[in-house]
Amino acid sequence: MVLLVLNSPELNAVENLWDIVKRKLRDVRPNTLEELTAAIKASCASITPQQCHGLIASMPRPIQPVTSAKGFPTKY
Repeated sequence: MVLLVLNSPELNAVENLWDIVKRKLRDVRPNTLEELTAAIKASCASITPQQCHGLIASMPRPIQPVTSAKGFPTKY
């Protein structure tokens, strides 16, 4: 039986992408929903293709132990 923990942040490149967005927004202090929306959009737009490629390239490293173990065993 193979059990995978699909909600594991280290196995989800999108979580790492959100971390980049959050770091870019760390010093932003919007006063309105519109300012917040604009800041998030600007933060996302400033992510470079190289950063995305780096996230994708890093995925085999955390996935390898999971695939070698044939998944994460859980108590559920």
